[in-house]
Amino acid sequence: MGDEVSGEIGRSEGLAKDLTELRAGLSPPPERLAAAPLLADYVFLLHPTIVCMGRVSGYPGSPHISLMHTSEVIVDGSSQGWLRTRSRYYRLGRRSSTTAGSPVQRSAQDDADYSP
Repeated sequence: MGDEVSGEIGRSEGLAKDLTELRAGLSPPPERLAAAPLLADYVFLLHPTIVCMGRVSGYPGSPHISLMHTSEVIVDGSSQGWLRTRSRYYRLGRRSSTTAGSPVQRSAQDDADYSP
């Protein structure tokens, strides 16, 4: 249980630091976004808080995840190509063209060609 609590403290401290920087008008650091997982064909869902669901690549420790939903969305920077969830930043690819909650299939080339 100690490791679980320590992990949650670390995530909360990271979130507090990021929120302080965003409140000060700073954008997410480019190197942090470059290392962040990419979420493509995403939609926002109410689950029971607002989360984002889509195809993910580059997720730490789980390179084979394809479809997932994030933890709670804390800051929506989607107009700038990112979002901050309770646990981490995500870079955003294309937004899903469907509102039904299920991301549409797109090719990896579509994502490579996209820039917000």
